[in-house]
Amino acid sequence: MPPILNLFLVLFGGGALAAAGGGGSSSDSAAPVQSPRDVDPLPASPEESDDTPPEVDLPSAGNTPPAPVAEAPVLPDAPDLPDNAYDLGWAGLTAQEQYMLELVNRARLDPEAEELRTGDAVDSGATTAPKQALAVDPILSAAADNHSADMLDRDFFDHYNPDGDGPTDRAQDEGWTGRGVWENIAAQWSYAPSVSDEQSWIDASHAGLWESDGHQFGMLQDGHTVAGIGVDWGEWSYPGPTFPTAMVVTEKFSNDDQTYLTGVVIDDADNDDFYDIGEGQGGVHITAWQGDDVYTTSTWASGGYSLALDAGVYNVRFEGGDLDTAYETVVNIGDENVKLDVFENDLSLPVVAASAEMTSIPDDSLIESLFLSAEDSLEMIEREAEAVRAIEAVEGEDELVMV
Repeated sequence: MPPILNLFLVLFGGGALAAAGGGGSSSDSAAPVQSPRDVDPLPASPEESDDTPPEVDLPSAGNTPPAPVAEAPVLPDAPDLPDNAYDLGWAGLTAQEQYMLELVNRARLDPEAEELRTGDAVDSGATTAPKQALAVDPILSAAADNHSADMLDRDFFDHYNPDGDGPTDRAQDEGWTGRGVWENIAAQWSYAPSVSDEQSWIDASHAGLWESDGHQFGMLQDGHTVAGIGVDWGEWSYPGPTFPTAMVVTEKFSNDDQTYLTGVVIDDADNDDFYDIGEGQGGVHITAWQGDDVYTTSTWASGGYSLALDAGVYNVRFEGGDLDTAYETVVNIGDENVKLDVFENDLSLPVVAASAEMTSIPDDSLIESLFLSAEDSLEMIEREAEAVRAIEAVEGEDELVMV
Protein backbone atom coordinates (compact mmCIF):
# COMPACT_ATOMS: atom_id res chain seq x y z
CA MET A 1 0.00 0.00 0.00
CA PRO A 2 1.48 3.39 -0.94
CA PRO A 3 2.23 5.87 1.85
CA ILE A 4 -0.69 8.01 2.96
CA LEU A 5 -0.23 11.65 2.05
CA ASN A 6 -0.56 13.90 5.08
CA LEU A 7 -0.80 17.64 5.45
CA PHE A 8 -0.08 19.47 8.68
CA LEU A 9 -1.11 23.01 9.39
CA VAL A 10 1.46 24.06 11.96
CA LEU A 11 0.56 27.09 14.03
CA PHE A 12 3.10 29.10 15.98
CA GLY A 13 2.26 31.91 18.34
CA GLY A 14 -0.30 34.64 18.50
CA GLY A 15 -3.71 32.97 18.32
CA ALA A 16 -5.94 29.95 18.64
CA LEU A 17 -6.33 27.55 15.75
CA ALA A 18 -8.86 25.08 14.47
CA ALA A 19 -6.79 22.20 13.14
CA ALA A 20 -6.45 21.45 9.44
CA GLY A 21 -9.14 19.81 7.38
CA GLY A 22 -8.64 17.98 4.10
CA GLY A 23 -10.37 16.77 1.00
CA GLY A 24 -11.13 20.19 -0.41
CA SER A 25 -14.65 20.69 0.95
CA SER A 26 -15.97 22.85 3.75
CA SER A 27 -17.26 19.83 5.66
CA ASP A 28 -13.74 18.50 6.10
CA SER A 29 -13.03 20.68 9.12
CA ALA A 30 -11.38 19.99 12.45
CA ALA A 31 -11.81 21.03 16.03
CA PRO A 32 -10.58 24.35 17.43
CA VAL A 33 -7.61 24.00 19.72
CA GLN A 34 -7.36 26.18 22.80
CA SER A 35 -3.57 26.46 22.79
CA PRO A 36 -1.94 27.97 19.65
CA ARG A 37 0.96 25.49 19.93
CA ASP A 38 -1.11 22.30 20.08
CA VAL A 39 -2.39 21.27 16.67
CA ASP A 40 -4.37 18.15 15.74
CA PRO A 41 -3.65 17.33 12.08
CA LEU A 42 -6.26 15.48 10.05
CA PRO A 43 -5.63 13.06 7.15
CA ALA A 44 -5.96 14.37 3.64
CA SER A 45 -9.15 12.39 2.93
CA PRO A 46 -12.30 12.35 5.09
CA GLU A 47 -12.64 8.57 4.80
CA GLU A 48 -9.20 8.14 6.37
CA SER A 49 -10.26 10.07 9.46
CA ASP A 50 -11.34 8.57 12.74
CA ASP A 51 -13.35 10.16 15.52
CA THR A 52 -10.32 11.34 17.45
CA PRO A 53 -7.43 12.69 15.34
CA PRO A 54 -4.00 12.22 16.93
CA GLU A 55 -2.66 15.14 18.93
CA VAL A 56 0.76 16.47 18.05
CA ASP A 57 2.66 18.33 20.77
CA LEU A 58 4.66 21.15 19.21
CA PRO A 59 7.64 22.61 21.11
CA SER A 60 6.75 25.54 23.32
CA ALA A 61 8.14 27.30 26.36
CA GLY A 62 7.44 24.96 29.28
CA ASN A 63 6.11 22.28 26.89
CA THR A 64 2.61 22.53 28.39
CA PRO A 65 0.14 19.63 27.93
CA PRO A 66 -2.35 19.85 25.07
CA ALA A 67 -5.59 21.65 25.84
CA PRO A 68 -8.96 19.86 25.54
CA VAL A 69 -10.42 19.74 22.05
CA ALA A 70 -13.87 21.24 21.57
CA GLU A 71 -16.57 20.03 19.20
CA ALA A 72 -15.62 20.52 15.54
CA PRO A 73 -17.27 23.49 13.85
CA VAL A 74 -18.56 23.42 10.30
CA LEU A 75 -16.53 25.86 8.25
CA PRO A 76 -18.52 28.01 5.81
CA ASP A 77 -17.82 27.64 2.13
CA ALA A 78 -14.83 29.60 0.90
CA PRO A 79 -15.68 32.58 -1.33
CA ASP A 80 -15.52 31.77 -5.04
CA LEU A 81 -13.04 34.31 -6.42
CA PRO A 82 -11.38 34.76 -9.81
CA ASP A 83 -7.68 33.96 -10.16
CA ASN A 84 -6.75 37.61 -10.52
CA ALA A 85 -7.92 38.19 -6.94
CA TYR A 86 -4.73 36.43 -5.89
CA ASP A 87 -2.31 38.40 -8.05
CA LEU A 88 0.73 39.64 -6.18
CA GLY A 89 2.28 43.06 -6.54
CA TRP A 90 5.80 41.72 -6.16
CA ALA A 91 7.79 38.51 -6.53
CA GLY A 92 8.37 37.98 -2.78
CA LEU A 93 11.44 36.47 -1.16
CA THR A 94 13.80 34.14 -2.97
CA ALA A 95 14.21 30.63 -1.58
CA GLN A 96 17.49 31.65 0.08
CA GLU A 97 15.84 34.68 1.68
CA GLN A 98 12.84 32.65 2.81
CA TYR A 99 15.12 30.08 4.41
CA MET A 100 16.97 32.84 6.27
CA LEU A 101 13.66 34.18 7.57
CA GLU A 102 12.58 30.69 8.65
CA LEU A 103 15.77 30.39 10.71
CA VAL A 104 15.09 33.78 12.32
CA ASN A 105 11.48 32.88 13.10
CA ARG A 106 12.44 29.47 14.48
CA ALA A 107 14.80 31.22 16.89
CA ARG A 108 12.16 33.79 17.88
CA LEU A 109 9.40 31.24 18.43
CA ASP A 110 11.55 29.16 20.80
CA PRO A 111 14.82 30.83 21.89
CA GLU A 112 15.51 28.07 24.41
CA ALA A 113 15.42 25.43 21.66
CA GLU A 114 17.74 27.60 19.58
CA GLU A 115 20.18 27.66 22.50
CA LEU A 116 20.25 23.85 22.50
CA ARG A 117 20.45 23.64 18.74
CA THR A 118 23.38 26.05 18.39
CA GLY A 119 25.11 25.52 21.75
CA ASP A 120 25.15 29.30 22.22
CA ALA A 121 23.12 30.84 25.03
CA VAL A 122 20.77 33.79 24.90
CA ASP A 123 23.10 36.18 26.72
CA SER A 124 22.66 39.33 24.64
CA GLY A 125 20.20 41.00 27.00
CA ALA A 126 17.19 39.55 25.19
CA THR A 127 14.86 37.13 27.00
CA THR A 128 14.25 33.45 26.27
CA ALA A 129 10.48 33.96 26.21
CA PRO A 130 8.83 33.03 22.87
CA LYS A 131 8.44 35.93 20.44
CA GLN A 132 5.94 36.37 17.63
CA ALA A 133 7.00 35.37 14.14
CA LEU A 134 8.03 38.13 11.77
CA ALA A 135 5.98 38.76 8.65
CA VAL A 136 7.58 39.90 5.39
CA ASP A 137 7.32 43.54 4.45
CA PRO A 138 7.96 44.23 0.73
CA ILE A 139 9.38 47.71 1.35
CA LEU A 140 11.87 46.51 3.95
CA SER A 141 12.70 43.59 1.68
CA ALA A 142 13.41 45.92 -1.24
CA ALA A 143 15.64 48.05 0.98
CA ALA A 144 17.47 44.96 2.27
CA ASP A 145 17.94 43.47 -1.18
CA ASN A 146 19.14 46.76 -2.66
CA HIS A 147 21.69 47.21 0.13
CA SER A 148 23.09 43.71 -0.32
CA ALA A 149 23.38 44.26 -4.08
CA ASP A 150 24.94 47.69 -3.53
CA MET A 151 27.61 46.28 -1.21
CA LEU A 152 28.54 43.76 -3.89
CA ASP A 153 28.45 46.28 -6.72
CA ARG A 154 30.50 48.96 -4.93
CA ASP A 155 32.74 46.63 -2.90
CA PHE A 156 31.98 47.85 0.62
CA PHE A 157 30.60 46.37 3.82
CA ASP A 158 28.86 48.88 6.05
CA HIS A 159 25.49 50.10 7.21
CA TYR A 160 26.24 53.42 5.55
CA ASN A 161 26.70 53.32 1.80
CA PRO A 162 29.30 55.51 0.09
CA ASP A 163 26.63 58.20 -0.27
CA GLY A 164 26.19 58.36 3.52
CA ASP A 165 22.71 56.75 3.61
CA GLY A 166 22.05 54.60 6.70
CA PRO A 167 19.54 51.79 7.38
CA THR A 168 16.51 53.97 8.09
CA ASP A 169 17.39 56.41 5.30
CA ARG A 170 17.52 53.60 2.77
CA ALA A 171 14.24 52.10 4.01
CA GLN A 172 12.52 55.47 3.84
CA ASP A 173 13.82 55.97 0.31
CA GLU A 174 11.87 52.82 -0.61
CA GLY A 175 8.71 54.21 1.03
CA TRP A 176 9.01 52.92 4.61
CA THR A 177 6.86 54.89 7.08
CA GLY A 178 7.05 52.60 10.11
CA ARG A 179 9.27 52.77 13.16
CA GLY A 180 13.06 52.71 13.41
CA VAL A 181 14.89 49.94 11.58
CA TRP A 182 17.30 47.42 13.07
CA GLU A 183 19.74 46.08 10.53
CA ASN A 184 22.08 43.06 10.55
CA ILE A 185 24.48 42.44 7.69
CA ALA A 186 26.62 39.40 7.01
CA ALA A 187 28.94 38.25 4.24
CA GLN A 188 30.80 35.16 3.14
CA TRP A 189 33.13 34.60 0.23
CA SER A 190 35.20 31.98 -1.50
CA TYR A 191 37.88 31.58 -4.14
CA ALA A 192 35.72 28.84 -5.66
CA PRO A 193 33.89 29.84 -8.86
CA SER A 194 30.54 28.63 -7.53
CA VAL A 195 28.73 27.29 -4.47
CA SER A 196 27.26 23.79 -4.43
CA ASP A 197 25.36 24.12 -1.15
CA GLU A 198 23.77 27.55 -0.77
CA GLN A 199 21.76 26.42 2.24
CA SER A 200 24.90 25.76 4.30
CA TRP A 201 26.03 29.32 3.62
CA ILE A 202 22.70 30.64 4.90
CA ASP A 203 23.05 28.40 7.96
CA ALA A 204 26.50 29.82 8.58
CA SER A 205 25.31 33.43 8.37
CA HIS A 206 22.44 32.78 10.76
CA ALA A 207 24.71 30.95 13.20
CA GLY A 208 27.22 33.77 13.17
CA LEU A 209 24.52 36.37 13.77
CA TRP A 210 22.99 34.31 16.59
CA GLU A 211 26.34 33.87 18.31
CA SER A 212 27.02 37.62 18.27
CA ASP A 213 25.32 39.53 21.08
CA GLY A 214 24.35 42.56 19.03
CA HIS A 215 22.70 40.58 16.26
CA GLN A 216 21.02 38.13 18.60
CA PHE A 217 19.60 41.02 20.60
CA GLY A 218 18.05 42.54 17.50
CA MET A 219 16.78 39.20 16.27
CA LEU A 220 14.91 38.56 19.53
CA GLN A 221 13.32 41.94 20.17
CA ASP A 222 9.65 41.72 21.22
CA GLY A 223 8.82 44.95 19.42
CA HIS A 224 9.72 43.66 15.97
CA THR A 225 6.81 42.45 13.85
CA VAL A 226 8.07 42.65 10.25
CA ALA A 227 11.28 41.86 8.42
CA GLY A 228 12.98 42.41 5.11
CA ILE A 229 15.63 39.96 3.92
CA GLY A 230 18.08 40.54 1.09
CA VAL A 231 20.49 37.79 -0.05
CA ASP A 232 22.63 38.55 -3.07
CA TRP A 233 25.48 36.70 -4.78
CA GLY A 234 28.29 37.88 -7.01
CA GLU A 235 31.93 38.82 -7.38
CA TRP A 236 33.29 40.95 -4.55
CA SER A 237 36.53 42.86 -4.04
CA TYR A 238 36.27 43.26 -0.29
CA PRO A 239 38.12 43.28 2.08
CA GLY A 240 41.00 43.13 -0.37
CA PRO A 241 41.40 40.60 -3.16
CA THR A 242 38.63 39.87 -5.64
CA PHE A 243 36.59 36.80 -4.75
CA PRO A 244 34.70 35.15 -7.61
CA THR A 245 31.94 34.02 -5.26
CA ALA A 246 30.46 36.04 -2.42
CA MET A 247 27.14 36.12 -0.58
CA VAL A 248 25.98 39.27 1.21
CA VAL A 249 22.97 39.20 3.54
CA THR A 250 20.96 42.13 4.91
CA GLU A 251 18.28 41.62 7.58
CA LYS A 252 16.00 44.52 8.48
CA PHE A 253 13.59 44.33 11.43
CA SER A 254 10.96 46.83 12.50
CA ASN A 255 7.29 47.38 13.43
CA ASP A 256 4.46 48.74 11.27
CA ASP A 257 1.62 48.43 13.84
CA GLN A 258 -0.13 45.73 11.78
CA THR A 259 -0.79 42.06 12.54
CA TYR A 260 -0.27 39.30 9.97
CA LEU A 261 -0.93 35.71 9.09
CA THR A 262 2.38 34.44 7.73
CA GLY A 263 4.18 31.20 7.00
CA VAL A 264 5.27 28.77 4.29
CA VAL A 265 3.68 26.07 2.15
CA ILE A 266 6.14 23.28 1.39
CA ASP A 267 6.50 19.83 -0.07
CA ASP A 268 8.55 18.45 2.82
CA ALA A 269 10.74 16.15 0.74
CA ASP A 270 13.09 15.20 3.59
CA ASN A 271 10.28 14.89 6.15
CA ASP A 272 12.05 17.09 8.72
CA ASP A 273 9.04 19.37 9.30
CA PHE A 274 11.08 22.43 8.38
CA TYR A 275 11.59 24.56 5.30
CA ASP A 276 14.52 23.75 3.03
CA ILE A 277 15.61 25.51 -0.13
CA GLY A 278 13.76 23.88 -3.03
CA GLU A 279 10.76 22.67 -1.02
CA GLY A 280 8.57 25.77 -1.32
CA GLN A 281 5.28 25.55 -3.20
CA GLY A 282 4.54 28.68 -5.18
CA GLY A 283 1.23 29.85 -6.56
CA VAL A 284 -0.92 28.49 -3.72
CA HIS A 285 -4.02 30.64 -3.25
CA ILE A 286 -4.72 31.71 0.34
CA THR A 287 -8.13 33.07 1.28
CA ALA A 288 -9.06 34.44 4.71
CA TRP A 289 -12.61 35.52 5.34
CA GLN A 290 -14.68 36.82 8.21
CA GLY A 291 -18.32 37.28 7.31
CA ASP A 292 -18.41 39.37 4.14
CA ASP A 293 -14.82 40.57 4.53
CA VAL A 294 -12.44 38.60 2.30
CA TYR A 295 -8.63 38.86 2.14
CA THR A 296 -6.42 37.08 -0.38
CA THR A 297 -2.81 36.43 -1.24
CA SER A 298 -0.67 33.76 -2.89
CA THR A 299 2.56 32.05 -1.97
CA TRP A 300 5.65 33.35 -3.72
CA ALA A 301 7.77 31.00 -5.79
CA SER A 302 9.75 30.35 -2.59
CA GLY A 303 6.60 29.06 -0.85
CA GLY A 304 6.33 31.91 1.65
CA TYR A 305 3.44 34.30 2.21
CA SER A 306 2.32 37.15 4.48
CA LEU A 307 -1.24 38.45 4.71
CA ALA A 308 -2.16 41.54 6.73
CA LEU A 309 -5.17 40.82 8.97
CA ASP A 310 -6.64 42.83 11.81
CA ALA A 311 -7.63 41.13 15.07
CA GLY A 312 -10.44 38.62 14.69
CA VAL A 313 -11.39 35.03 13.91
CA TYR A 314 -10.89 34.01 10.28
CA ASN A 315 -11.59 31.00 8.14
CA VAL A 316 -8.47 30.30 6.11
CA ARG A 317 -8.22 28.17 2.97
CA PHE A 318 -5.15 26.97 1.05
CA GLU A 319 -5.68 25.66 -2.49
CA GLY A 320 -4.15 25.49 -5.94
CA GLY A 321 -0.53 25.49 -6.94
CA ASP A 322 0.94 22.02 -6.43
CA LEU A 323 -1.15 21.20 -3.36
CA ASP A 324 -2.71 17.75 -3.63
CA THR A 325 -5.98 19.02 -2.23
CA ALA A 326 -7.45 22.11 -0.57
CA TYR A 327 -7.20 22.66 3.17
CA GLU A 328 -9.12 24.87 5.55
CA THR A 329 -8.72 25.94 9.15
CA VAL A 330 -9.79 28.66 11.57
CA VAL A 331 -7.28 31.14 12.95
CA ASN A 332 -7.72 33.67 15.73
CA ILE A 333 -5.60 36.78 15.17
CA GLY A 334 -5.01 38.66 18.41
CA ASP A 335 -2.45 41.38 19.01
CA GLU A 336 0.45 39.38 17.51
CA ASN A 337 1.28 37.76 14.19
CA VAL A 338 0.26 34.14 13.66
CA LYS A 339 2.56 31.76 11.77
CA LEU A 340 0.68 29.05 9.90
CA ASP A 341 2.74 26.55 7.87
CA VAL A 342 1.42 23.89 5.51
CA PHE A 343 3.63 20.80 5.22
CA GLU A 344 2.82 18.06 2.74
CA ASN A 345 4.88 14.89 3.08
CA ASP A 346 4.73 11.12 2.50
CA LEU A 347 4.91 9.98 6.13
CA SER A 348 1.80 8.56 7.75
CA LEU A 349 2.66 9.59 11.32
CA PRO A 350 5.46 12.18 11.33
CA VAL A 351 6.36 14.22 14.39
CA VAL A 352 5.61 17.87 13.75
CA ALA A 353 8.26 20.13 15.26
CA ALA A 354 9.79 23.49 14.42
CA SER A 355 13.34 22.21 14.31
CA ALA A 356 16.10 21.22 11.91
CA GLU A 357 19.75 20.30 12.15
CA MET A 358 22.36 22.96 11.42
CA THR A 359 24.85 22.14 8.69
CA SER A 360 28.57 22.78 8.86
CA ILE A 361 29.67 26.40 9.24
CA PRO A 362 32.36 27.78 6.92
CA ASP A 363 35.07 29.83 8.58
CA ASP A 364 35.04 32.67 6.08
CA SER A 365 32.38 35.05 7.33
CA LEU A 366 31.86 38.69 8.12
CA ILE A 367 28.99 40.13 10.13
CA GLU A 368 27.97 43.46 11.53
CA SER A 369 24.83 44.98 13.04
CA LEU A 370 23.43 48.43 13.65
CA PHE A 371 20.19 49.84 15.01
CA LEU A 372 19.01 53.40 14.47
CA SER A 373 16.37 54.37 17.02
CA ALA A 374 15.19 57.71 15.66
CA GLU A 375 11.53 57.05 16.47
CA ASP A 376 11.61 53.75 18.30
CA SER A 377 11.99 52.80 21.95
CA LEU A 378 14.07 49.68 21.28
CA GLU A 379 17.26 49.68 23.32
CA MET A 380 20.68 50.10 21.75
CA ILE A 381 23.13 47.95 23.65
CA GLU A 382 26.60 49.25 24.47
CA ARG A 383 28.28 46.05 23.36
CA GLU A 384 27.54 46.85 19.72
CA ALA A 385 31.20 47.55 19.00
CA GLU A 386 32.03 43.99 20.04
CA ALA A 387 29.54 42.54 17.55
CA VAL A 388 31.77 42.92 14.49
CA ARG A 389 33.66 39.97 13.01
CA ALA A 390 36.01 40.20 10.06
CA ILE A 391 38.10 37.96 7.86
CA GLU A 392 41.61 38.82 6.80
CA ALA A 393 41.96 36.75 3.67
CA VAL A 394 45.40 35.48 2.78
CA GLU A 395 46.00 33.53 -0.42
CA GLY A 396 46.19 29.85 0.46
CA GLU A 397 44.55 30.21 3.88
CA ASP A 398 41.90 32.24 5.68
CA GLU A 399 42.63 33.86 9.01
CA LEU A 400 39.76 34.80 11.32
CA VAL A 401 40.23 38.16 13.00
CA MET A 402 37.99 39.60 15.73
CA VAL A 403 37.75 43.39 15.70
